[in-house]
Amino acid sequence: MILIFFGCTVGGIFTRGPGLSIIEATSVVPEGRVTPSDSGLWSDDQIAPLAEIVQFAHSQNQPNAMTKKGIWGLIRAFVEAARRTLKAGFDDIDVHGAHGYLIHTFLSPVSNHRTGEYGGSFENRTRLALEVVVRLARKLAEHSVDLLDVSSGGMHPKQKISSEGPMGAYQAPFSGDVKKSVAGDGSLLVSAVGLIKSGFAAQHLLEAGFADIVFVGRHFQKNPGAVWAFAEVLGVDINLAHQISWPVKGRGGRGSLVAHTK
Repeated sequence: MILIFFGCTVGGIFTRGPGLSIIEATSVVPEGRVTPSDSGLWSDDQIAPLAEIVQFAHSQNQPNAMTKKGIWGLIRAFVEAARRTLKAGFDDIDVHGAHGYLIHTFLSPVSNHRTGEYGGSFENRTRLALEVVVRLARKLAEHSVDLLDVSSGGMHPKQKISSEGPMGAYQAPFSGDVKKSVAGDGSLLVSAVGLIKSGFAAQHLLEAGFADIVFVGRHFQKNPGAVWAFAEVLGVDINLAHQISWPVKGRGGRGSLVAHTK
């Protein structure tokens, strides 16, 4: 019961940043309790549940450098996740290495303060990302990285990212620079992402050479039919589920894209 009680009371305090937390009175003899359910340490049997509380408190935002064994285990975990992805029937695998997530923390000198083979130089900081990709490539039957989605931010509170970009796509200048740097290498496609809100904007990024492919993220949260909306303004036909396309376009694709309401 003490784990449940402390989880509900001081657990929320542990997660909100105090440097030191002191739990309420813990009796050294059962007769010293204020209530029958008070915390106590008059028996060795009470060590284990209190130790779990201590471990939970220490686990909250306490940065610890991964050991080499931990890194190898992480790489194996990526490979096993890729295996499960293929078994589930997915068409592609996206390895997220941006926005302050784990691989990004190795890549950036802002967060990577390691001194061994995974820190310091650019070559060392990129080692984890490359090892993950190489191991995945073996698992994916000699297919390597086909697409590089270029994004930025999420690493440091003092970062300054301009909100300006072609038609509001503030990340597009970065993808444009990357695309130029890999020009001539037809094996790697480059995508742009970030506040791409219209079909006109998406088409402009492609035609102006900022990217080979456009990714849309947050806009789908606002409009799950974003692809349809983009296609309409560009005059492009897309594949829709029959349940949706037949009432709107007519069976066999005949009719207009104007929905009829009563």
